[in-house]
Amino acid sequence: MLIQCAVDPLAIAQGVDVRTVTTLRARFACLVGWSDHGAGHVHALGAVALGACLVEKHITDDRRRPGADHATSLEPLDFAAMTSAIRTSRRRSAMARSCRRRERVAALGRVRRGVYAARSLPAGTVLDAADLKVVRPALGARPAALARLVGQRLTRRIAVDEPLGEDECGDER
Repeated sequence: MLIQCAVDPLAIAQGVDVRTVTTLRARFACLVGWSDHGAGHVHALGAVALGACLVEKHITDDRRRPGADHATSLEPLDFAAMTSAIRTSRRRSAMARSCRRRERVAALGRVRRGVYAARSLPAGTVLDAADLKVVRPALGARPAALARLVGQRLTRRIAVDEPLGEDECGDER
């Protein structure tokens, strides 16, 4: 694991570039954390959104205390707000990924092809290549199953343009 740490006050004042999280993840193919020494928690939240799996942030009971770290540390309520924001962000990101995955699967079903009956086929028909066609959407058997279907006997009647599943066939002739 690598941890990106920004402690340069000038860099923090100008805005820390949290994109280093993605750069480090890509370059070293490992987990990346974020050590935040800036005021507030916006950089920590951005780092988590970009894939940081750990956040290090100083906490204090009073930011007015003397010392280098107190001014940029979080007080307990602010720390709780940061933790809550990070957890909410991660939950929403996971939900969005899950939703995008379902949308991709649905889209693939519309653009991929499936095996369909080219004509009405009574039960008991021994399938010939001319009885089958490969069209969209991807309902029924995958096109790769076409060679296995030819020569198989239908167990039920299949209407023209009806998708044909691999389980629609019984024994070979």
